[in-house]
Amino acid sequence: MSMTTNRTKRKRAIILLTALVLLASIVVFILIRHHGAGLYAGGRAVAEINIADEVARRFANYGEVDFDEIADFAWDMLLIIRPYADLEQIFDDEGIKWVAMNTRIRHFDWVYLLVFVERDVVVHYFELDRGVADFVCYEGFASCSYIALTRANARFVSGGSRDYRLETRD
Repeated sequence: MSMTTNRTKRKRAIILLTALVLLASIVVFILIRHHGAGLYAGGRAVAEINIADEVARRFANYGEVDFDEIADFAWDMLLIIRPYADLEQIFDDEGIKWVAMNTRIRHFDWVYLLVFVERDVVVHYFELDRGVADFVCYEGFASCSYIALTRANARFVSGGSRDYRLETRD
């Protein structure tokens, strides 16, 4: 009887351990997916660098940001989308294949959505806190809701204001 009890205990321990490993794997998967929610790379691993952090660092240290230098993956257009924008309409206007994004851009006025596009397909996107940079609404913004820039023109310098407004550099 003692041997049967030991086997039963061992089986229960193995089942419990397997369940815990499975549960831990699910939690890790959810956490990785959640923390990468603002990043999309067409099914491949996202860029090693956290672009939002690098934008903040370069702006604070140098007063300018060149997305061509920071975003070291293939892209030919950068969309800078202002708060409350209609993403589906913007994508339609620009001829970009729609992809659902996990973003707060429609509900909060303190973030921009930066979307990198390669041949009309989203390859990467992230939110940028407006406390880091506030892109000036100027002629290039379509209805002041977004701006579409080529890779060569995606450079910004400080506008000199206290609230970190950036303007394109010629």
